[in-house]
Amino acid sequence: MTGWSPAGIRRAARYGDRWFADPLQHLAIVKRLVEAYRAEVAKLGSVPRVALFRDAWVAPTREQAFREYGEVMLPATRYYWKNGAYNASDPVLSTIKDESDVTLERMAEDRLIIGSPADCVAQVQCWNREVGADYFVLRFRQAHAGGPPHAAVCRAIELFGAEVIRPLAGTPTLRKGETR
Repeated sequence: MTGWSPAGIRRAARYGDRWFADPLQHLAIVKRLVEAYRAEVAKLGSVPRVALFRDAWVAPTREQAFREYGEVMLPATRYYWKNGAYNASDPVLSTIKDESDVTLERMAEDRLIIGSPADCVAQVQCWNREVGADYFVLRFRQAHAGGPPHAAVCRAIELFGAEVIRPLAGTPTLRKGETR
């Protein structure tokens, strides 16, 4: 279940078996929402479970990843910006004056999982360190906005599995303040 308002967070804690993060929002926003969700679940004496939903793309180089996925994500990102889909307290929004300021590079940081395999490993580790995700749900193709051809999506998924997931396998999930 998901919810991005105080009431939605309370409903997710009360009725859901996990909370799904909105794929559009910046790490700072998601972090605040996760903290609120965990606090609500603690009040109920239950176990919090967090699923991070992110758009993702991996290629042999960062430049190639941005080139391949940018054709899809830049128009989608501008659409979301124009229609007010980003949280008003998003730290990037204060730096945007008009649509030309909405670049994929600016909007991807702390929002998408994108780049070379090493970039993606670092981004997954960052998200895990900051919010302690129990699950990652990654979207490699925007259904409503189109996307790279099927063969390119399959290559990206295969590369992600071989060079991102495999190195992360066995990496413990630590939430802020935990030690093992």
